[in-house]
Amino acid sequence: MPVSSDGNGRESLRTRFLRFFHLKNSGGGQQQSSLPSLTASQRAFVHQFIMKNLAATTDPMDRLFMLKSLLPMLGDFKLESGAVEALWFCVRDLLANESMRQHHAILVDFLAVLCSSQYPRLGVCRVAILAILIHPETFLCDVGKLLTLLYAATDGGRGAENFEDKVGDVLVGFVKLLPGIRSCQEKFLNLAEVAVKFQAAHLGDAKLRSLIEHVCFAAGDRKSTVHCVHLCLDVFEVILCYSFWPEGTLQRVVILLCSLVNRKDCCQKAWTVARNLLCSDHGNAIICYVCKVVKEGLARQDEMLVRGAIFTVGMALWGSQKVETLSVSPTAILPSLRSAMEINSPYVVFEVSLSMQRLVRKYGRSLEMLTWSSIIDLLWQVYQWLEQYNEALAVTEQSVVVPAKLGPKKSSIRSCFQSTLNTIEHFINTKVYNGPMEPYFSLIERCAIIRSEKSLIRLLSYRQQMLLSLTTDWPTAVSRLVEVFFFGELRANIRNSALRAFQEILRYYASLYPDVIVHPIVSSLISSILNETDGDVVLAMADLMNSVVTIDTDDNYLAEVMGVQEKFICDCLRSYGYRKLIDLEDACNAAGNVRHVLLGLLDVLKAKWTTGEPLVVIKMLAILIESLAIQYDAGLTEIPFGDCRVLVIKFLLSLRAHPISHRLAYVENGTEKMLVNAHIVCEELISRELTEYNSDADGATMRCKGMTDVCQQFSVQSIWPVLLDCVRKERYRPALKRLLSNLGPFLRSRPLMLTYGHGVEQLCVELLGLVDDGVKTAATLLPSNTLDSCSTSSELNELVYPIFGELLAYAEFLSANALRRMAVAIQSGIKSPKSIQALMAITHCFVRIPHVVLPMAAKLISQLYELPYSPTMAICVLELLCQLRITPMLVQRFTAKQFKRVLTIACICLNPFRFTSFIVARAFRALLSWFSSAPPSMRPSLANSVLAKLRSMALPECGGRNFQPSTSDLRTLFFEILVTVSSLLFHCSYVPPTFDTSSNSLAKLESFSRLGTVHWCVESRIVSVSLLYPKNLTQSIHDHGIANDPLNLVAPLTRRQRRRQRHLSVGCLEGKMLETKVTTSKDDAFISDVFYLTKEGDEPKKPLFDVGHDESSSSSSPLALQPYIGHFELVVRNCSEKKVWWFCSANADQKGAILSQLFTNYNAANSFVNLSTDMLSNGSTFGDDSLWAAKASRSTTNLNSTSEGGNWRPDATSALIELFGDCILGHLTNPCDHRPVFPFVDSEEFARALKNLDLIPEFDTHKVGVVYVAPNQVSESEILANADGSERYKRFLNCLGDLVPLDDGEATTGKRYLGGLDTTGRDGSHTYSWKEPFEQIVFHVATMMPNRVGDPSCAQKKLHIGNNYVCIVFNEGNFDYSIGTISGQFSSVAIVVRPVDCSTLLISLKAKDEVAKWLALKEVQVSDNLAPVICRQMAVRADLSARIWNGQKAGSARPFVSNFVERWRQIAHIREKFRLAALTWDNFFQ
Repeated sequence: MPVSSDGNGRESLRTRFLRFFHLKNSGGGQQQSSLPSLTASQRAFVHQFIMKNLAATTDPMDRLFMLKSLLPMLGDFKLESGAVEALWFCVRDLLANESMRQHHAILVDFLAVLCSSQYPRLGVCRVAILAILIHPETFLCDVGKLLTLLYAATDGGRGAENFEDKVGDVLVGFVKLLPGIRSCQEKFLNLAEVAVKFQAAHLGDAKLRSLIEHVCFAAGDRKSTVHCVHLCLDVFEVILCYSFWPEGTLQRVVILLCSLVNRKDCCQKAWTVARNLLCSDHGNAIICYVCKVVKEGLARQDEMLVRGAIFTVGMALWGSQKVETLSVSPTAILPSLRSAMEINSPYVVFEVSLSMQRLVRKYGRSLEMLTWSSIIDLLWQVYQWLEQYNEALAVTEQSVVVPAKLGPKKSSIRSCFQSTLNTIEHFINTKVYNGPMEPYFSLIERCAIIRSEKSLIRLLSYRQQMLLSLTTDWPTAVSRLVEVFFFGELRANIRNSALRAFQEILRYYASLYPDVIVHPIVSSLISSILNETDGDVVLAMADLMNSVVTIDTDDNYLAEVMGVQEKFICDCLRSYGYRKLIDLEDACNAAGNVRHVLLGLLDVLKAKWTTGEPLVVIKMLAILIESLAIQYDAGLTEIPFGDCRVLVIKFLLSLRAHPISHRLAYVENGTEKMLVNAHIVCEELISRELTEYNSDADGATMRCKGMTDVCQQFSVQSIWPVLLDCVRKERYRPALKRLLSNLGPFLRSRPLMLTYGHGVEQLCVELLGLVDDGVKTAATLLPSNTLDSCSTSSELNELVYPIFGELLAYAEFLSANALRRMAVAIQSGIKSPKSIQALMAITHCFVRIPHVVLPMAAKLISQLYELPYSPTMAICVLELLCQLRITPMLVQRFTAKQFKRVLTIACICLNPFRFTSFIVARAFRALLSWFSSAPPSMRPSLANSVLAKLRSMALPECGGRNFQPSTSDLRTLFFEILVTVSSLLFHCSYVPPTFDTSSNSLAKLESFSRLGTVHWCVESRIVSVSLLYPKNLTQSIHDHGIANDPLNLVAPLTRRQRRRQRHLSVGCLEGKMLETKVTTSKDDAFISDVFYLTKEGDEPKKPLFDVGHDESSSSSSPLALQPYIGHFELVVRNCSEKKVWWFCSANADQKGAILSQLFTNYNAANSFVNLSTDMLSNGSTFGDDSLWAAKASRSTTNLNSTSEGGNWRPDATSALIELFGDCILGHLTNPCDHRPVFPFVDSEEFARALKNLDLIPEFDTHKVGVVYVAPNQVSESEILANADGSERYKRFLNCLGDLVPLDDGEATTGKRYLGGLDTTGRDGSHTYSWKEPFEQIVFHVATMMPNRVGDPSCAQKKLHIGNNYVCIVFNEGNFDYSIGTISGQFSSVAIVVRPVDCSTLLISLKAKDEVAKWLALKEVQVSDNLAPVICRQMAVRADLSARIWNGQKAGSARPFVSNFVERWRQIAHIREKFRLAALTWDNFFQ
């Protein structure tokens, strides 16, 4: 701080003067001034004093000294204007003095301080000061001091009053000095920026140009600092904002900006200035300048300048900061970018690539064709540079090759290039690309080595489309395509695509060019497979070979393709044979290649099967057989080549021999349609035919000679050794599974099997070995870690058993020992519910070789008895039981124990809670059929065991948490089955007596009429008793004066009574009881049995009914009314039958005879029918015939008793009491709801209900259509119009059933089921029918129905056959038969019978899925004599399944089981609806 100062810390005036005059201040330890202290009023004179010393007269040095002394004080005083001027004049004079040049720096500093401190009071001095700065070069001082002076004189460039026009000259003056002085650039640029901003209007063109040039120089100077460059860019922005661009300066600025955008520290600032320029009115011109910059950069080889120009134009036109005001299109710019590529710089190439990437990505969808052409051309240049550029070396500006360390990486450029191509490819895929295709795909082809597989596949697709057939260079183009993309490529997918493209090209255009042009290309491709290791390529080449052979109609390539395939397959297999597989992966790849070639060979074989040369087809078959033989001989039975064997085995086992022409054929997958080769015959079949036709040797020889002349022979025996080796040696599970699964259908081709009869025996032996050693075989199968159907010995055996079943068709070729071993092996396989195939096979055994398996039946029953049952198991077991029952000499050997076990099995399957309705219905029939087959002496005990088994079944309760509504329905169904079974078993245990059906009795019955009927419900049966009177009795009654007849005995027949009379008489009285002829309707006729009873021991000719007069007497005199002349008709309806008796009750002995006949074998029956009413559901009860029979037999009341009123007239109620008195009276005296004896309310509705009950047959019925298909018949009308068939068809019909007339007595009375056939001849005179104890089958045979004139569609025949569920088709035609061939509302099943040879028939069941799922046996090959029996059984099962399914589909609440169950349901319905509420004495005596 100064020695003496005022309070503000400033130096005092006294101190200043002392220091100015070099005086010492004496105070404060300092020298004291000799001048007196001045007061405030004296300070103004100090100025005058100083000015005096600065006057012109004063020495210049003194003046300079004074100025230097005043310099520190100028900032503290506000001088008067005159003082400022005086100081300026002093300085001016000193500046003008040449002797003072060395002191210019001091003077300039003084002026700078004077201007800065006294700026408001400068006045005109400012102008003078600025004027001397116009020529700063005249000053002998640092330019920085001059700039400081200029800054102070202009207030930092803001103030230049009265000097505005000269500011530019001042700036220009300094510009001339600055280029060599870098240290002052920033100060000048700051000043220039402000000066231009405030004085822009006064800057002239030349002055502004000089300033811009200087700024460009400063910014372009590589030694300039970043701050200096930013100041230069700020000057440009100020000029752009406040001034204008002189001519020629804008281009210089653009060049500078293009250079600066390459500098990392200035890039953003430079681009901002450039974008502001582009947004101005000069934008489009600047774009042109930028293009010129590119050329200038090329001329100067300035790669960074070119790169900056490309960046600028790209960013401005299509970059992220696009200038929207620009109207220049990319098309005008891209040629400049193309020129920029000539500089061969990675910077430029990268910027071009990046710019193209931006342009294509953002605006590619809207670019025009011309623009796209330029882009594709640029991309071409980029890729050429990528090919030529060595990233390890780079060329400097001095053309010196040095390692490249800086600059963009080649990978970055390639990435931008790839991205642009990918975007274009996306545009092409989305169909928004508007550019040329050929240049683009040519570029893709050029850069294929770096392109993706997808891109090249797209290129191949384009090349394939553009290879037009009319182009002259087509072969060359195709050859080049193969050469480049197959032989020149290593990527598998691209090679595959090339093969597929060539395949398509060849398919379209090969026929237009000579073979000599295409053949070399094809041959080179085919032969290359021998050296190919890639599995995918091998597959594509196999497809190519397949395609070549398929389109080659002349088979020019077939031999070559076969040779290549054979060599490839056999060489590969042999190379891996006889040695252990070390490299498993390599073996798997090789196996995959072999599999692909085999697939191709199989495709070729199938394509040429019907059209190719027969020798070629035989050769391909030989290759397949050889491939298997090599594998088994070389021990290749492991995993790698297993799939190859699966393919070959599958095809070989699809081979067939046509049964008539002996031509070789094969079966397509999933069908049984044979594709026959018309030019290949089975050699062994020709030889066999020559042997069989010895009787006509000459004719047979000529036929076979003609066949061999036009056909080639194939030895089927060559297949057998391979198949036997497969069974013996195969260890690959899928291959063995395929063999066992397809071997069964293969064995059904009987003609093919007859070619090698000894092979059947050998195959049987090998399969027996497989079964006997099943555990070891299953353990050695591969792969062992997968779950398959052959994983255990039992599951393996399940595949073998169906083959055993098919081998039984060739029993004549098998030895007795082989048959026995096979049967034992099959029976031993029945171990669990999964043994389905074993059950079906053992069923085949009982069909075909019953003599072999007959001794095994007892053990078989034991096995079945111990097995648990599943639904599928139950179906098979029931079919087996059905076959066992009809096996000759089998049932006769059964003991009571065996019968009991069979019936127990049937009882198990009767459980509706475990099994379906179909199984229950089948079990119901099996139970009845087996029970009726048992000897009568065994039946009571068997019945007891059956009922005990049924009672012991555990049924779910109707209540509880898990109760479902269907449970109650199932309990009801089980109860219905139980009641029906008990009634039927009682019926089967009853031995009917011998009845008198003499014509004498029938003739006498004609004279009787039915007067008065009462109906009672006794237990589970409906009992109807009618009073019979002679027809001439009415007049006698009137003669006796019976006026009041409560029974209406003499009343005329009303309309209701006439209906009842007709209903009850149909089927009841035979002969001429009805005057009108009765014809059954198309519906099932109701049926009733008629019995005429006589007492045992009576003479057979003694009539039961003795009315005491003959016809002659009846006409002459009226009949006297006797006390007991009544004759009665008793009708009992139950679930099993409807029985009718006529008897006279006047004789007690006759009554006893009737009772004894009604209830024979009471003691035996009573021993097993003892069902408790507690088991009944919902309060329902069912009766015990023996109980009420015993009571009726003990009745002592008869009609001879009288009442007090006189004689008791006979009526129907008296007859009922006479027969069932004890039972009824016991109920009246001791009423109990569990003794169901009820009278019915007689009404028309009740009569209709009885009629509906009688409409239900008393046995199970089936109606089956039978049609014959002659050769070349396919339509429905042709098939139905057949009036006759072949002799073989007739033999089949004769064995199918019994020939019966339609108009015989049984047919008209309803005892024989006709299924709606007309009995008057409309449907023919005869048909075929089959009867079982509880079942009848009628066959609607189309050939036995007459063809009618005017009915070409055979509508009458279709009325029956089309409405049957099942139709048997004897097909001797050339086409397969389907279910819909004969349309019908209910047609669900077709059992097709086709001849296989002269003694064998193939039976195939074709059904809807809903029906077929419950049928086990669907296809079987049997002899002619067994075929009708098998067809009949299959038809019954199919009809039952279809009936149940249709009932379920219709929404039936109660499933169909049997007609017996349906009758019981109807009886139960009648009982519930029409019975009286209570039984009283009035019911008897009213």
